[in-house]
Amino acid sequence: MKNRRNHSSHEEEYFFKVSLKTISDVNEFCNVMTGLERFVVAAEVRSGTYIVDAKSLMGIFSLNLSKPVEVWFKVEMNDQLRNMDMDKYFAAKIERWLVGDNANE
Repeated sequence: MKNRRNHSSHEEEYFFKVSLKTISDVNEFCNVMTGLERFVVAAEVRSGTYIVDAKSLMGIFSLNLSKPVEVWFKVEMNDQLRNMDMDKYFAAKIERWLVGDNANE
């Protein structure tokens, strides 16, 4: 899977490119990120060298949203999560904002 990086046997990161064009997009995106707390240890939005909490409205609005940004999910794997396709799970949760290669998966 091209959207996953293993850090250890029990920790993985997933990343996607997204476009957040409107205030409503950012608000809805933050709500989705908040709902992922039971799976995700950390969720970040990255733009260049800037990294903010994916649940932070103010943080996301501080980024340059005129171009796509990356969203990163860090997951501590357990037996339940190993049996799930986390790449597809995250992509489905954020599909309306996906851009580039991720949009058609």
